[in-house]
Amino acid sequence: MPSSDPRLAALKLLARREYSQFELKKKLKAKAFPLAEIEAQLELLKAEGLQSDVRFTEAFINDRIRAGYGPRVICLALEEKGVAEALIDQFISVYSDAFWRSQLETLWQKRFGARKASSGTDLLAEKAKQYRFLSYRGFESHAIYALLKQVSYEEQ
Repeated sequence: MPSSDPRLAALKLLARREYSQFELKKKLKAKAFPLAEIEAQLELLKAEGLQSDVRFTEAFINDRIRAGYGPRVICLALEEKGVAEALIDQFISVYSDAFWRSQLETLWQKRFGARKASSGTDLLAEKAKQYRFLSYRGFESHAIYALLKQVSYEEQ
């Protein structure tokens, strides 16, 4: 039986995981609650500390880092979830370039560390494949190029 109270519906969602205010608003609108009631309840939940974009952002970033994603993909996903750019920048800037390089190297080692290409053509194709994968995961081009150059040098 669907709830007729947007607060109760929001609390049920928040009991499972953190949501951004934008996501909660979208989900409650889909349940056909009046917009004025949704906004009022979301402000109350925020004031009571039951919903927090700060908490959501921190949890989301930590989850994506553990899953092996880089800063570009994480930032884009947070923007899609309605998180303010200033809040995203605040949390992403906590992590240094050295941290992201370490994450990139760990991901590369986990995914490609045992692969060795034998000839020049195979090597180029393999490096292109690795670049595409790492780029898709949200790492910066310059960091990927540096890693692949370092790895190529070490293989020789």
